[in-house]
Amino acid sequence: MMSGKKGEKKTVQLISMPLDKLLFDPKNPRLPSNLHHSKEPEILRWMLQDATLIELIASIGSAGFFEAEPLLIVPIDDDSDEYIVIEGNRRLASVKLLQNPMLAPIKTKSVSQVAADSEHHPDHLPVVVYNDRNDILDYLGYRHITGIKEWSSLAKAKYMSQLYEAYFSQEGEDIFKKIAKLIGSRSDYVKKLLNGLWIFEEIREHGYFGIKSLDEDTIDFSLLTTAIGYKGLKEFIGIDHETLDDFTNKETLCDNLIQDTLCEFTTWMFKETDEGSTRLGESRNLKYLNKVVQNTEALSAFRGGQKIEKAAMLTSLPLENLTLYLNEAINSLELADETLKIIDNPSKKQSKLAKGIFRIAKQLNGAINAMLEKDEY
Repeated sequence: MMSGKKGEKKTVQLISMPLDKLLFDPKNPRLPSNLHHSKEPEILRWMLQDATLIELIASIGSAGFFEAEPLLIVPIDDDSDEYIVIEGNRRLASVKLLQNPMLAPIKTKSVSQVAADSEHHPDHLPVVVYNDRNDILDYLGYRHITGIKEWSSLAKAKYMSQLYEAYFSQEGEDIFKKIAKLIGSRSDYVKKLLNGLWIFEEIREHGYFGIKSLDEDTIDFSLLTTAIGYKGLKEFIGIDHETLDDFTNKETLCDNLIQDTLCEFTTWMFKETDEGSTRLGESRNLKYLNKVVQNTEALSAFRGGQKIEKAAMLTSLPLENLTLYLNEAINSLELADETLKIIDNPSKKQSKLAKGIFRIAKQLNGAINAMLEKDEY
């Protein structure tokens, strides 16, 4: 432990500390106020309610604890050989549970399974010892509030690609699961980002299909990965939804891409029109585009210049929306009926609204019945 008077600035150093000497921070800002100064089981219970802690346990169990990210600790008092972890409480919890899964007050089975499958069970952790909590506060404010910028989804995908290159030859078809375990994430998320990266790299290889304003800095990579989550859009550019699991490498996926429709897909999503927006418009319009590319008439209309919303009207979407709106109306009216039972003094305004609903419902019913009768002849 470093020497010196309390509050005095010191040169810190990285050391290894036994796990049993490290305690949770009773003033951890992430803890709810009612858990401040709680005992270890209550803190572990709260942390395990976040599903990502299991993923972090698996990540540390698979890759080990990185010395590049030590815990920041302070001594309990001048006479104690125990320390409070000011920075790194989730990682401390993960390692404690790797060492002893029975400490888990909830999700014991899941924790035990992850621990049993893990290669690493560290009993010492890299730490930097500070003399006083206040010596760490400036750093924590910078790291968690101001200074550390979260990676973009494209940057995350590139990092995953490096892991992919490092582990693919060893893991084969389990590569996405391997990467997910290393970074503490889900294999489907890893696959989505890597598939998106491979498609992006194909778009870049074709010079962004002549879209002058598009490059690595301006492309909305999250929009791209969201788009390929739609069955119709995947199949439109050549990714067969039924055989998506076969695409475990870039070559297989890119060999199946259809260049003409990939060009259209990219242009619709990222090329600005004279009005200053793309043919897609807002990201919520992906549901319309997904319907349009699966319907010959609607796709022809969209290719001919029809706006995305109007082209979508030529698909089954209007019928689906009518059913959705009618169901929502029924649910709202049922709630209104239940509410009325506990009200003694409804207003004339509410009576007027009810009459309006009755009128519109009568018109809808009449129009639908007329169409049905017409279809029978």
